[in-house]
Amino acid sequence: MGGVTVTATEAISGDQVAAIERQLASVVRSAGDVTGTQLTLRREADPGSGALFVADVIAFHAGRGIAAHAVGASALEAGETVVQELRRRLRPSAP
Repeated sequence: MGGVTVTATEAISGDQVAAIERQLASVVRSAGDVTGTQLTLRREADPGSGALFVADVIAFHAGRGIAAHAVGASALEAGETVVQELRRRLRPSAP
């Protein structure tokens, strides 16, 4: 199992980054054989609401890249959503 890396812009608190990192590490541990997991959190201007947080994640499992993308009103919302999407994509399909 590989480690996880979470990168965030300065607009996102260290507490939020740590919470997302813990959730991501849990998903990676439970999936097994996942490497190169990287999650990026950033804040972007949204003309309609003033702020929008974006999260992107990529991981490698069984020789293939798996990516997910999410947006949210907060960094925590975007991060939690993208981690749950990654969990869904790593889940084995029923035969």
